[in-house]
Amino acid sequence: MHWVGKPGTSLEAMQRVTVEVSKELRAIPGVRNFGSHIGRAEVADEVVGPEFAELWISLDPGVDYQPTVARIQQVVDGYPGLYRDLLTYLKERVKEVLTGTSSSLVVRIYGPSLEVLRQKAAEVGKVVAEVPGIVDLKVEPQVLVPQVAIRIRPEVAQRLGIPPGAIRRAAKTLVGGTRVGEIYEEQKIYQVVVWGDDHLRGDLESLRKLTIDTPAGGAVSLGDVADVRIVPTPNAINREAASRRIDVTANVRGEDLGAVAREVERRVQGLEFPREYYPTFLGEYVHVRSLGIACWLFPFCLSWVYS
Repeated sequence: MHWVGKPGTSLEAMQRVTVEVSKELRAIPGVRNFGSHIGRAEVADEVVGPEFAELWISLDPGVDYQPTVARIQQVVDGYPGLYRDLLTYLKERVKEVLTGTSSSLVVRIYGPSLEVLRQKAAEVGKVVAEVPGIVDLKVEPQVLVPQVAIRIRPEVAQRLGIPPGAIRRAAKTLVGGTRVGEIYEEQKIYQVVVWGDDHLRGDLESLRKLTIDTPAGGAVSLGDVADVRIVPTPNAINREAASRRIDVTANVRGEDLGAVAREVERRVQGLEFPREYYPTFLGEYVHVRSLGIACWLFPFCLSWVYS
């Protein structure tokens, strides 16, 4: 199950809510094991922030499956503000391969401006929500989050003889950390990183007072050679086919998937999109329809598609 908070949610907050839901889920009769991971490292196959988690719930083979799943769904629905989708591992993997998401319907909007993309995605989400059978509607949370911006004053740095790279490295070490070595112990590798204390990294005034050495042997503060401020920054910029894009996703419950997908497509195509902006439609229905056409050309696979 994907367990996703709002962009900017801290690691500590995600850990706290994950621990709480784990206690409730493990108390359900028939739940055998629970596991989770929060975020993904920079070198992972799917890089995500600390607001993104995945939960694994295994059930006892002898338990009544559907009622147990219903109780699990009831528990996770008691955590408002979090996006969650309860799927079997196989179904989640198949959906991820088909569209890159775990939802049955995907409206993917392309265009150059993030602001316009967010506006059009909100419009698409509004019309899709009105279609009967739509559940788990989600507009991809591409929003502005606060971020520390450091802009070097080149004329001041040049007068003091400080290379801009030295200023950037000093600020990066304090805020993001700098890897300085490794420790090898019992076939395990531990990275050694130097960075600032928590109260320094979260305080703009402390950051401005960061001391930077000059070639002449003196020292100046970061605030003397750079502008340090908090600015709104996109939490994510997703691209595909050489274009920026944003997704509106949903699942279908209680209605025919094909009928709902066609109605979603009809309503979205009725919206006006500026030049260079356009929607595409992905998901289970689109791929099954494409596979059905292919099998019409090659009848031997018809039994496999519709079985």
